[in-house]
Amino acid sequence: MRVLTVLRHWVTKHPEDFEADPALKDQLISSMNHILSNDGSTNLEQKFATAIIRTLERKQKELEATLSFEATFLSVTTKQEDLATFDKISATQLAEQLTFVEHLIFSKIPSHEFLNLSWMKSDKNVRAPNILRVTKRFNETSSLVALEIVKHQSPSARATVIEKWAAVAEVCRNLHNFNSVLEITSAFMSSSIFRLKKTWEKVSKQTRTLIDRLQKLVSSDGRFKNMRDALRW
Repeated sequence: MRVLTVLRHWVTKHPEDFEADPALKDQLISSMNHILSNDGSTNLEQKFATAIIRTLERKQKELEATLSFEATFLSVTTKQEDLATFDKISATQLAEQLTFVEHLIFSKIPSHEFLNLSWMKSDKNVRAPNILRVTKRFNETSSLVALEIVKHQSPSARATVIEKWAAVAEVCRNLHNFNSVLEITSAFMSSSIFRLKKTWEKVSKQTRTLIDRLQKLVSSDGRFKNMRDALRW
């Protein structure tokens, strides 16, 4: 029963271990079927074995549903790529999509990738590929924000883009998507954007105040104390 208790907890909390290792999954199912077919097994043992198999099946269906949804999302995004320009998408819609993609990437990180600073080791591509995807996503989003700003020629047009990205960051904050807030504010502080003095002069005082508040929220001071406090609410 101790072994069954551990296995049940394992498949419930870390189903990705079994989806990533078909041989392990097959071995577990075989073992549970052996318990179910063994006349010497107690009712409680059989109950746990049944629960483990059902959990594996449920997690598999959830994974298939997620993959199907992701495929549909990417397909729709690709088809509408020419139509869904930055100017045509509202700040709320853009923030929601950023949050959704961040969720998809973050939710795929298995717990073991956080152990022993695996993302900083020489074999990090093997030990922490999903954490590295988060890092890559961060850099890509920050670059996108900067690109949308600098591709305009006039300071007024650039200021308008900055104000919209600030609005996107504020919506992300309300969605508790602090990673996107940090991505956007980091782009504002990059040398290519920060040095645009004429552009920043055109940005409204209200937006500059908002950006300052968001930058304080995601500041690394005190080991991201402000962000950790915000997460508690």
